Amino acid sequence: MAIEVCPNLWLSGKTTAAREGFHVEHGILARLSVMNDNELLWDGPPLRAALRLWVPDGPGFLPWHTAVSIEFLEQYHKTFGWPTLIHCHGGTSRSVSVLAIYLHKWPELNTGRFAEQAGSRTALAKKIREIRGVGLTLPHEAVWASALEATGC
Repeated sequence: MAIEVCPNLWLSGKTTAAREGFHVEHGILARLSVMNDNELLWDGPPLRAALRLWVPDGPGFLPWHTAVSIEFLEQYHKTFGWPTLIHCHGGTSRSVSVLAIYLHKWPELNTGRFAEQAGSRTALAKKIREIRGVGLTLPHEAVWASALEATGC
């Protein structure tokens, strides 16, 4: 299951990310993959931009992973307005951490269901995970700490 986090920005796990139909249906032009396996193969319509960060869900997810991910989202989603998909293996930890930092940095992107959480990275992460169906909890502790470190917190 994928969720539209804000206009033209979707979050999913690798199963949805690998489905060509999802990309076609939503006109996905950019994809950010934050995962540590080689299962996602892409033979569908060409993407204009793709970034794959090979990182574990836990120790080893470093602050620069978050920083590079945020730069990618700022360039292709925020600046160009391209329909963008961010995913990790399950769509509940690495990608959620990056999205919470991104949405906190750019509060004008927080619409609808995330408006109340815009002032808090922690509240954003918990709300995104709740909508993804994993409860009102934080991502993996090491991933979340690294994401916060990338923002100077």
